[in-house]
Amino acid sequence: MISVLYIDDDFGLLERFQNSLEGSGYFAVDTGRSTQEARKRLGQTAYDAIISENAPPTIDGIQLLREIKNSSPSLPFIFFTRENAGEVILDALNTGADFYQRKGEAPETQFAGLAIRISSLVNSRQSARLEGHLARLYRILSQINTASASLRNRNTLMEEACRVAVHDGGFLMVWIGLIHRDTGWFEPVAYCNRTGDRLDALSPRDDTLLVDAAPTSIAIRRGLYYASTDNRHDPRLAPWRTQLLANGFVSSAAFPLRIGNRVIGAMTFHAGEPAFFSEEEIQLLSEMTDNLSLAFELMEKEYSIAELTRLSDALQLANKKLNLLSNITRHDTLNQLTALGGYIELARMHATDSVMLEYIGKEDRAVESIRQQITFTREYQDIGVQAPIWQNVQEVVKRAIGTASMGQITVRSEPGTIEIFADPLLEKVFFNLLENTKNHGKTATRMKITARESDEGLVITCEDDGDGVPENEKENIFNRKFYKNTGFGLFLSREILAITAIQIRETGETGRGARFEIIVPKEKFRAPPLKGIR
Repeated sequence: MISVLYIDDDFGLLERFQNSLEGSGYFAVDTGRSTQEARKRLGQTAYDAIISENAPPTIDGIQLLREIKNSSPSLPFIFFTRENAGEVILDALNTGADFYQRKGEAPETQFAGLAIRISSLVNSRQSARLEGHLARLYRILSQINTASASLRNRNTLMEEACRVAVHDGGFLMVWIGLIHRDTGWFEPVAYCNRTGDRLDALSPRDDTLLVDAAPTSIAIRRGLYYASTDNRHDPRLAPWRTQLLANGFVSSAAFPLRIGNRVIGAMTFHAGEPAFFSEEEIQLLSEMTDNLSLAFELMEKEYSIAELTRLSDALQLANKKLNLLSNITRHDTLNQLTALGGYIELARMHATDSVMLEYIGKEDRAVESIRQQITFTREYQDIGVQAPIWQNVQEVVKRAIGTASMGQITVRSEPGTIEIFADPLLEKVFFNLLENTKNHGKTATRMKITARESDEGLVITCEDDGDGVPENEKENIFNRKFYKNTGFGLFLSREILAITAIQIRETGETGRGARFEIIVPKEKFRAPPLKGIR
């Protein structure tokens, strides 16, 4: 059944159109007689297509089209109007109208044509939408399967699953809750939210959840998935509807997580549009959560070491092949860039026209930009290739200091004997921080590296007495597109640390020096036993 909203100031035509299309049995038609009524209906119901007259001021079809395309760019919109002005037609089509039909003397015949046009537009939109959703879901299914094979820590796996589902799957929020084995409480343990907000909306130690009790509780108590295609109208979500919609959650689904036949928790997905969960998507999400359940079971029973090792070896082999191909491609590309740079220099030597010299300068800068990008791929490809290991922070820092040329800047390293669980490229992180002080500290004369425990875990502080980082750049310095002399160092540092859920932030005061804090989760650091003591 295709749902259509038709807006027109002609009551008789509205009624005839509604009777004509609904009489076919394939359409459900709502009508309205003004732009204001259209907005009200759109806020209450999700439609498959919109048809509108353009009769200002009662019906401002062009403005209504703009509003709809801003919120739902792919929603089909058809103008069915008495107007035949070329400017109006052009404005409508440029604004995103899918079709423009002028009213004629035989409306029933035009209704039949519009029905065919609507069906075609809606089917095309749904097919494209489904293909896009399924492509994203296949991608996250592949990534989560890879994570299930490579990650040994259940919490890390759950955090990665939520992160991938939001960043690559198109969901607004995904979270996982587990039933505590001793207390029986249902507790949120991992989540990812596109807005970055904390999971304060949930009540962790209760039988009900403040946000999405119906989908999640059904998944837990019955061991069945539950999907709400439209949270605005699902009667089971009435107590939580206001809060769900305030967060932008228009459709939701929850899937049980098991170890054997025992339900241990649920994974809940929230989307920002209605009817997000088709049968095909539910099947893929069920497969994904089943694979997560299997990974949890293998972790708990600890009988799958040989199989996990085989999968890890296969992934490492695939990574080696990809890295080899990347190295070959990068080498050949850099050779071509070198040749191109030579030709640019020859052109500069023979050019006399100032405009031509300006163009040659731009070409030279473009070549250098490409070279930096390629150099970045060489550094980035090694992240995550080797399994994380326990590393002594003091020893890693000493190696980094030995590699960096700090000139007149003195470095004091006092992290103690702490070891952290991190990617083998951890030394690169400290090297980048040392380089950052050397290249951007300007007035820096000393740098200190210390470690302390806090409620967040272990905080490793790297601070200097230089100029510091401007307040408006504190987050941007970790962005891949924000780099100065050191290239992509801080972006790479964050990526390396994120492999084992370690965070990095800049908390210094402008004018008083830069201060980088590396926050290591509690389960990712340890104090090794003293030699001679068992």
